[in-house]
Amino acid sequence: MTLPELQTKIGSWQYATFGTLDPQAQLIKLCRESAELSAEFAYEQEKVTEPVRLEAADVAIVLLGFCERVGIDLEKAIMDKMAINRERKWTAKVAGTFQHIKPIDKT
Repeated sequence: MTLPELQTKIGSWQYATFGTLDPQAQLIKLCRESAELSAEFAYEQEKVTEPVRLEAADVAIVLLGFCERVGIDLEKAIMDKMAINRERKWTAKVAGTFQHIKPIDKT
């Protein structure tokens, strides 16, 4: 199954199951699911266990459903954003995170 097919399938399931959803409420739900994933991963001592795997799926399900509801082609958005990211310079941050380096404004 392709990402666009999965996005459509999840969006259809959400609509059939929950009816009309408020996009802002879906984003709040996405934040909660992300927090649950982070907490579960920490609880599992940073091991990928079944609960961690399923929490990651929850994050993806909510994000794909949101994108379907508001008309974002997530696959295209990812490809567009990766093209931008490939052109950026990056730096490592504390605790294994990373941040792109903002260009200096020369105006």
